[in-house]
Amino acid sequence: MNFVVLRVEQAGGDWAFSAKASEPPVGPLFEGLAPAAPPVGFDAKRWSAWALVHPGEPARGRALFYAERGPGCSKCHAVGGVGPKYGPDLRDVGTKYPRAELITSLLDPSNRILDGYQATNLFLVGGDVLSGLVTGEKGDVVTIVDANAVQHEVRTSEIRERRPSKTSSMPTGLVESLTCEQFTDLVGWLESLKK
Repeated sequence: MNFVVLRVEQAGGDWAFSAKASEPPVGPLFEGLAPAAPPVGFDAKRWSAWALVHPGEPARGRALFYAERGPGCSKCHAVGGVGPKYGPDLRDVGTKYPRAELITSLLDPSNRILDGYQATNLFLVGGDVLSGLVTGEKGDVVTIVDANAVQHEVRTSEIRERRPSKTSSMPTGLVESLTCEQFTDLVGWLESLKK
């Protein structure tokens, strides 16, 4: 016999519902759901399934977050007010969002874009396109930060068209260079960030 106890809450943003076993899943209900070893090679569905049921090692996840040769999270995100503010401050992201949503945000950043962090496309007179987060407008200069955290200052006279983007400033594929275990560690650290 299996008992499932659910806690339902509104933690911000759109409505959502998820359930997670508090202990490693056992019994016939869970047979075949969790692989015995982490998947090798990037596969979003298998990585998501693995990270949902394995806690990861938050200390290793923190090291990846700040690693210069890692996925580059710390180039755009502050934690507790410390760091750049191109992306949302992650100080209490583990309180605001369930684990499943953290996983989705890493694997598919454009799935949900937090208000105030929608990217903008600037179509320039010369034919180039700049895409990123507009961080300032002063006089006739627009400041935009691209996906590599590079800041560009563009004169309004150089902009042919300005259009909001449906794509997140956070690039898709940042975690694909990690192993499944490293990805799970990163998710574990983000989940540990609580007020």
